[in-house]
Amino acid sequence: MTPKTFLPLVATLFGTAAVNAATTSVTVSNIDIRSTIIAPSAISEGTIGLQPAATLTSGSPSYNVLLRWSGLNLDDVGTNDDYIDFTLNVAASANNVDFNNQGMRATGPWAVGQTLTLSFTSSSIGSTGVTPIGLTANFAGFTGAGFGTSNSTAAGSASATINGQTATNTWATAPTAYQYKNTNVTFAPSNSIVWTPTQIDAGLTAWTRNESFGFTIVPEPSSLALLGLGTLGLLARRRR
Repeated sequence: MTPKTFLPLVATLFGTAAVNAATTSVTVSNIDIRSTIIAPSAISEGTIGLQPAATLTSGSPSYNVLLRWSGLNLDDVGTNDDYIDFTLNVAASANNVDFNNQGMRATGPWAVGQTLTLSFTSSSIGSTGVTPIGLTANFAGFTGAGFGTSNSTAAGSASATINGQTATNTWATAPTAYQYKNTNVTFAPSNSIVWTPTQIDAGLTAWTRNESFGFTIVPEPSSLALLGLGTLGLLARRRR
């Protein structure tokens, strides 16, 4: 019996999905956390939304966003019935966090020098079918984000640093109707995104936009050891 056929056997015996020794990565680009979760421009597999019963509520300086990445097949058992529940914390350095139709910001409105920080907090793996065992969802880091600006009245610019990168939106002339602009930047993987507005001209309003990140799904060391012992036992039995 090979290790590959050994895995489904363990799942059958114990009613849970056994560890898959192959590492799996899932990534998402330009998902938008607003007053709701806006679909990303690209996702490797599945969908991301709020966890059951979770909400997005403005009005506190720090807020935990409870998300679920569903429609995954992490263990080679079942068909896309696995999910990652994960928590991101958003915190404002001044005033409160505001979830709006355009993005996140600090209330007041968001002003120059007020940082907004989105951080990874925790993750766990679950399933609507056979529950995976021996797998861990490791956060691979945020790798990109955007800075959005809305304007209906004046020429001007808004700029922010995002993890050391500069994003700027500019109107050379006053718009004749309500307009939106967004600039995305990329950066080295990080457990947090820090937006710091450095310029917001009169008449302009700023928001966060387009977060990119991913997870690697890896066997827990103890599960790999158990799998190795089981496989060696089967191989030894086969040689008798």
